[in-house]
Amino acid sequence: MDTRSLLRDRSPRCTVRGLSLALAGVLCLSACSDAVLPLLTAWQAELKPVSPVQRVTGQVAVLSQPGRSETTIQITGADEGVTYAWRILTGTCGSQGDVVGGRASYPQLLAGADGVATGETVLSRELNPEGEYAAWMFRLVAGGGETAAACGVLRRSR
Repeated sequence: MDTRSLLRDRSPRCTVRGLSLALAGVLCLSACSDAVLPLLTAWQAELKPVSPVQRVTGQVAVLSQPGRSETTIQITGADEGVTYAWRILTGTCGSQGDVVGGRASYPQLLAGADGVATGETVLSRELNPEGEYAAWMFRLVAGGGETAAACGVLRRSR
């Protein structure tokens, strides 16, 4: 019996066979659900100063899904009028890796009179749910250099 015949044949034998196959598929998927990575992951980091002379703290949040990661940052305790760079790197605060999405993906932050600056970006890739990531913030200095000001390890919150 070919596929067209099965579709036309509405006998109990074909209906039971179809339901049995559908149920087997559902059971297989539910049994395999632990092995399937989630499509949407949320990450958070608390930025803490990396040296005693730095006072900047902050928070970073990332909502990651296939092909993109929406990222926001807020810093406090920054010096008014000072520009800061930020980015997410693979690794931890003690072990920097590669920049996620490239340096140009992250807009600079300009601290206001209240010492607060915020920024957001959409990265063109997702974070690996099994990966290690850290959010870094740098104070820009004369001559195009930068000094690490704060770091926080990104932790999955879902």
